[in-house]
Amino acid sequence: MAVQRIGICINICLFGVCNSGKSSFINTCATALQDGERQVELATVGSSSESLTTRLREYKISSKDNKHLISMYDCRGMDDTRGVTTKDLISIVKGHIRSNYEINSEKAISEESDFYRQVPQIEDIMHCVVFVIDAEVPNEKLLSDHCLEQFKEVETVLEAEDIPVLAIVCKTDTLPIGEKNRLQDIFHSKSVEIKCRAVAEKLQIPLKNVLPMSNYFKEPLPTDEKDVLALNCLKEMTLRAADRLKQVYRYNNL
Repeated sequence: MAVQRIGICINICLFGVCNSGKSSFINTCATALQDGERQVELATVGSSSESLTTRLREYKISSKDNKHLISMYDCRGMDDTRGVTTKDLISIVKGHIRSNYEINSEKAISEESDFYRQVPQIEDIMHCVVFVIDAEVPNEKLLSDHCLEQFKEVETVLEAEDIPVLAIVCKTDTLPIGEKNRLQDIFHSKSVEIKCRAVAEKLQIPLKNVLPMSNYFKEPLPTDEKDVLALNCLKEMTLRAADRLKQVYRYNNL
């Protein structure tokens, strides 16, 4: 990866409501990059309606030869009552909050906290922010008014900081995918396209910035179809992040 040559590992931050698929996506990406015969479980995945992730967690995604390629950050879900404050979301994006910080749903981090980074460096900020959406949620209920308001406030900061924003739609394998319902036909599925368009319209982002995804959930072994989807998402995220670093920091050798 080009960014590795200047000693910067790309940081990708995942935002979304509880049980949208953030933790599963991290595990699926780690599995795809390992290219092995077993699934990798870095993040804990639960089945309750409450988020198991209460801290800001950094997950280092490595290649098969254990080379650190990407850092993915997961945080508490954007729940209406027990989620994460907008101020904390913005602080995470700007690199102010250190990994392992216990997120308080009612109170943003104090600048006096040991987990607060006063002067973030290039390697601390988020280079790409990804909103994770559950395809099983009806189009009219994709995000609550509260979560959508949070997204808009965060998006304003992303635009000001030139940080790219993408969305991934998880669980697209639960939608009808053609006559044979094969995952490899997902990019030709009308129902998947409709769902992605609904997400793009709700978040007011370009359709090309919405990526279909299907995480590992009950499969005993990795599959080529799910690995390809994960690698496609990773490719888009890393390319957007690298472009951001080129434009903002003028790293001509990337």
